[in-house]
Amino acid sequence: MLRPDYKQYIDYLQSRGVDRLYHVTSRANWDSIRRLGLYSVELLKDRGILGYQSYSDTISRLCDESIGAHRYIHLSFSPNPVFLETGKKAGTIDEDYIVLEISLDVLKDNDTEFANMNLHHRDVIRGGSMEVLHALNIEAATASDRNLIRPGDRIFCQAEVLVQRNISPELILNRKEIDNQVYDIKLGDSFKRTPIVLLIDQLVTMGDRFVMNGQVFPSVSNAIEIFVNKFLTQVAMSFHNGGNPQNLYDVAVFGTSDNGVVPLWNSRRMDVFKTHDYQAEPFISAEELYQIYTGNLFGGEKNWIYTGHNAWKGSLIECLQTVKGYLQDWLDRNSGNNNPPVVVYMTEGGHIKYEAQAFVRACSEIRSLQTRVGNTVLWQIEYSPFHSDSLVLPTDIDVQGLDPTGHFMYQQSSELRDIHNPLIEELASNKDMTSPHRAMAVNIDLNILTPLILGQTTND
Repeated sequence: MLRPDYKQYIDYLQSRGVDRLYHVTSRANWDSIRRLGLYSVELLKDRGILGYQSYSDTISRLCDESIGAHRYIHLSFSPNPVFLETGKKAGTIDEDYIVLEISLDVLKDNDTEFANMNLHHRDVIRGGSMEVLHALNIEAATASDRNLIRPGDRIFCQAEVLVQRNISPELILNRKEIDNQVYDIKLGDSFKRTPIVLLIDQLVTMGDRFVMNGQVFPSVSNAIEIFVNKFLTQVAMSFHNGGNPQNLYDVAVFGTSDNGVVPLWNSRRMDVFKTHDYQAEPFISAEELYQIYTGNLFGGEKNWIYTGHNAWKGSLIECLQTVKGYLQDWLDRNSGNNNPPVVVYMTEGGHIKYEAQAFVRACSEIRSLQTRVGNTVLWQIEYSPFHSDSLVLPTDIDVQGLDPTGHFMYQQSSELRDIHNPLIEELASNKDMTSPHRAMAVNIDLNILTPLILGQTTND
């Protein structure tokens, strides 16, 4: 709930030289924070987000729970709070930490509270009123050198601001500086290339007649083939970039067969692909695609790929592991400020349940591949005869509307970064921007997602 008089709170702090607040955390948490924002450890557990590194020990968390503070995000008035200083001396906090600068806009939330000293002190004054705010000793709370504070006032150096819900990434004022610090990116660096893998299911179940948004396709595989061919044309045209060539993408297209993954480039129509050694180099650059596109090597629609549905027993897990290997090879060969890989898996999905546990592990391993910019973005796209409508970029709110396969695929898809919120808001079926949207869709033309898939290359 919005605090009706929040401007008074902000004006009061600004008049005393406070223009931001601070939160200290491990740099290992940054990838999650830059995507999802800040949450308390307890709220992260509630959301099923594990692996978050906390600087508070078990006793501290139990003490916080005893006074109802364990679900709050703790912010300080100093970039060098007391606990950081003592933790470094005790060896519980190493130099691998980051200091987030937080906008005073967190005071707009009516549930935000203040504490004028250590929360566990018997004399602490805590609450969300202006009276509590006036009880803060701002000089002590913001002191860069606590030795200059009178001994009797040093107790006020541990004043805090307590935020009950999450803090969105947009309220972190030094996001780009933290990116530079965490990912070792130098100012002025530009990001180069993005490897994109399209993985298309080719099991016999993909041969079923398919209806999507009133359009009838002979098979699911036929629909995907049409969508992917149009998508690859857009990748080819991205190189032209209005006369300013930019070779930003390397694309591989695979099908799942009984013999593992197979490249789907249409060598029957495009001679240029016949001599390509796909074992050594499965990727085709945007520049190469553009040269083919403008070379008029084939007429009519640009049939870049051909897919089918003749696999009976192919292992999806084996295929995902092969894709991971190709991506790792690409990352090993291409150093520098390259963007995280993008993997788009397209299927009717009925067979996933037979390899469920292995599927979870394989997807997790793919998502773990990273550049210094971030982790792999894994898209899951289901083409389901059980859905009459399309669903694009769902949130947790939409899970109940998915069939069991769709629900499972949703859980294995990546959460999208907040820097893409304008596009997400435009494309998503659910316009609620308070929850993270997933890189997942049901019964859609792949090309609807092109701005987002190719937009992963932005370095904003």
